[in-house]
Amino acid sequence: MLNADLAIGSDIVIAVSCFPLTTRNEAGPAFFKAMNAAPLAELDAVRGSGATLAVIEPSPEFVMLTKHGTAMMDSNLAPEAYRLGQVTAIGVAESVRRVWHSH
Repeated sequence: MLNADLAIGSDIVIAVSCFPLTTRNEAGPAFFKAMNAAPLAELDAVRGSGATLAVIEPSPEFVMLTKHGTAMMDSNLAPEAYRLGQVTAIGVAESVRRVWHSH
């Protein structure tokens, strides 16, 4: 789903996921752990290739809004999803800037 492995060979990779991938999700249902196995392996491969990596994930509020992704295509959620995306962008901007300018 993430296709981050397609960026292997790049010096800098910024991966954007519509689903939470990291520690926030480790206590979640086994389904989400299994679903995340492949994208996490892709990210490990990118790191292993020597790339500097930033991963952008949705906020817990976005995950709740979209009912863990099951309502992601509900167009009624678009205004709030957009607002939450702006909040996330502001929150990750500095770390993405650091990664982008790391080489």
